[in-house]
Amino acid sequence: MMIHFAVRRGTTLRSLEVTMTGQKLRRLRPGTRRTMANLRGYAPATVTVNVTARTTTGQTLTGKRTYRTCDPRTLSPKLRTVALQARA
Repeated sequence: MMIHFAVRRGTTLRSLEVTMTGQKLRRLRPGTRRTMANLRGYAPATVTVNVTARTTTGQTLTGKRTYRTCDPRTLSPKLRTVALQARA
């Protein structure tokens, strides 16, 4: 499954880290706006994908999306986009 990251216009990212169920999935280059997540092999359960990004100004942006591995329906592209927001 392809996961896309939405960032506000004018924001430049320094680093981007993706974790799935608490384990680091991958660390991405600053220009990357999408990554693949393989949910095959997971037991039927809820899987949480967290995205943490650091901007060039030092701000930390976070995003979270929850998926169900046993759900047979296909996801629309809108549901696969994680909107990153500033941490309060």
